[in-house]
Amino acid sequence: MSILQKIVIDKSYWWFRHLLFWLIIYLDVFTYIYDYTPDIKEELMSDLCNLGLDLALVYFNIYYLLPKFALRDKIIQYATYTFFTLLIVCSSNVYMDSLLYEPDEEYMFGWSMYYTGLFTLSVLAPAVAIKIAKHFYNESNKTSELEKSNLKSELNYLKKQINPHFLFNSLNNIYIMSKEKSDKTPETILQISDLMRYQTYEAAKEKVRLSKEIEFLDNYLKLEQIRRDNLHIKSSVAGNVDTILIEPLIFLPFVENACKYSAKTDGSQEEIHINWSRNETTLNFNIDNEKGYIPAQSEHSGFGLENVKKRLELLYPNKYTLNIDENDKLYSVDLRIEIQ
Repeated sequence: MSILQKIVIDKSYWWFRHLLFWLIIYLDVFTYIYDYTPDIKEELMSDLCNLGLDLALVYFNIYYLLPKFALRDKIIQYATYTFFTLLIVCSSNVYMDSLLYEPDEEYMFGWSMYYTGLFTLSVLAPAVAIKIAKHFYNESNKTSELEKSNLKSELNYLKKQINPHFLFNSLNNIYIMSKEKSDKTPETILQISDLMRYQTYEAAKEKVRLSKEIEFLDNYLKLEQIRRDNLHIKSSVAGNVDTILIEPLIFLPFVENACKYSAKTDGSQEEIHINWSRNETTLNFNIDNEKGYIPAQSEHSGFGLENVKKRLELLYPNKYTLNIDENDKLYSVDLRIEIQ
């Protein structure tokens, strides 16, 4: 935050803002006294009395009438009380002037009230306008902070849901391998341990390097290949992805989905293709898999995809496109994210 922003917004500078306001309002008045008025003492006394009454009027209005009535949509009550306090202050100013000066033949109470009222109103109006502007600025900030807090809470909730979902799938894989008495079970457990370490430490961050995320997904796919001899994976990366920071675990549900629905029971080759590419403003992610044996739908089916769609909407509103194409043989996902 710059010095100017601190002066305008920071509560610790309130005295400076108020002093500056009154100096601007009354500087011209006091300059006029010393430059053109022969009887400085009477004029100074008059303007000091006016200043005292204006101070009382302004602060009574912005700290009591405004929050009690105007900011609670009680405009009529606010206008009524403002009018009467303005009338009292103007009358008091005119009366004080009449005590300090001998009214001449041209003196008229009505005209004095008129000119005094115009000046007093010119003091009150900007003070009220500034106070209202500050109120709505603060309210806007509160709303913005609340929205950010709610957004962060929702994102954390969605991210944390991925961990048990991932763990459930991993444990299910180990269960299948243990039933088959596979010699690869210990290696699989070790691989899952490494993946969980990434999810526990790296994925807890708001953003990670895309190269780290790709490495995590490659390890996940290697885990799949340990238990699936026929799984063949083609992966390619085009462009410098190490400089890109991305929210962790955005791509995991798509990879899980491809692994799940590419499994075949006839012993034939299972294909998954993944392509990463970037240009100056966009990160492109494409994954497709040949359809294999489609597991029976359960109440948890599609959980990961729904989760990632919500996260994308929260993290990249109007800054991403997600296209999912499906036919009898192929399931394809194309995700494009604006990175600048």
